Amino acid sequence: MEYRDFEQSIIKQLRESFSQSNPGTEVNTVEVIKNNQVKLQGISVKFPDSNLAPIVYLDASWEAYQNGWPFKDILKKISESLKLPSPDISIEKELIKFHPENIFFNIVGTKQNQDLLKTIPHCLKEDLAITYKLQIEKTITGTLSGQIDYRMLKSFNITQEELHARAMENTPKLFPAKFISMAEAIPFYPVPDFMYVLTNKSQVNGAAALFYPKMTDQIRERLKDDFYVLPSSIHEVIVLPAKVAESMGNIHELAGMVREINQTDVVEPEDVLADSAYRVDDQGFTKLEEPKREHSQFKEKILEPIQSFDQEMEQEILEDEIEP
Repeated sequence: MEYRDFEQSIIKQLRESFSQSNPGTEVNTVEVIKNNQVKLQGISVKFPDSNLAPIVYLDASWEAYQNGWPFKDILKKISESLKLPSPDISIEKELIKFHPENIFFNIVGTKQNQDLLKTIPHCLKEDLAITYKLQIEKTITGTLSGQIDYRMLKSFNITQEELHARAMENTPKLFPAKFISMAEAIPFYPVPDFMYVLTNKSQVNGAAALFYPKMTDQIRERLKDDFYVLPSSIHEVIVLPAKVAESMGNIHELAGMVREINQTDVVEPEDVLADSAYRVDDQGFTKLEEPKREHSQFKEKILEPIQSFDQEMEQEILEDEIEP
């Protein structure tokens, strides 16, 4: 069976099942554009009594089928997953109700999301962009939210400045920051005691915590030093005290190290934030220029711990998505 036949068989079986148990349910294929313009194919299921349509991605199911899992078991697993709160939903934007207290922000890389940024309000921070979302519902597995575009902004009858102010006020309350040493984050792996992780308590889209009001000042105060930021993924950033990092070599090589990690399969394409490194001091937030040479003196001391951390975080996020 080819993938398209597999997909259509799943849809046919779901439609037949729901026609008896929940008449009026709509089952359709859908293409979802994630961060960095990564496109995923899935199936959306809209029940007649709901405006929300949970989305099931078939990549893992197709792989399981190819590895010998019986089709009926895969279908049962998909049917069961639709009864759980979904991390991804489809919703008509006209049906999203505006609640100012539910506005929050994420950050994305500008290079990989140029088309998206043409359609949504955003605030640039070097090669990163603060974007805005509206929380629709909180579930046991996470937050259902909708991206705020220019059309929605107009319908909300607020300015972009007001949107930004609301997001800055709300996001730290909705998603409290979490700043810990990497040794605390992955205690099973020997890591340098000078590396820190900044995320939020859910560890999902936690890199945004970097731009919480006064966050950089609080980190500088705790470290008693300026610091460098390595965007490990959209879910967290790595923080290095300036004096320590500068004593190890040419700090401009940090950007090349981040790019190298992003080019491996350690970080999923849709989770990559940027191929850059940044300095935070009393002058603000500044992107580092990358030298032309390839060799990095930071590899052994920093690269391996970050790769191990990224692998652990990817596994935790995956488990959050598939566990009841």
